[in-house]
Amino acid sequence: MTQRKPIGMPFESWIDRQIREAEERGEFDDLPGKGRPLPGEGKPLDEMWWVKQKIEREGLSMPLPPDAGAAQGRREGAGRGA
Repeated sequence: MTQRKPIGMPFESWIDRQIREAEERGEFDDLPGKGRPLPGEGKPLDEMWWVKQKIEREGLSMPLPPDAGAAQGRREGAGRGA
């Protein structure tokens, strides 16, 4: 989409129109997961969901490798004038 929001039109109206037109063109018809519930639906909110998902996707394990912990310690120390 390369259109710009018309001057004087509220953002919400412009966005709603863009979504409606895309639906009419069928641009949402073949999305992966269509008709299935959203992952994590009904589970309690986990603020670190994206970190856990990234770790799983990358095949890593917790706790973090020793190198990553050392780098974090250096960053924290640098903020204290060390």
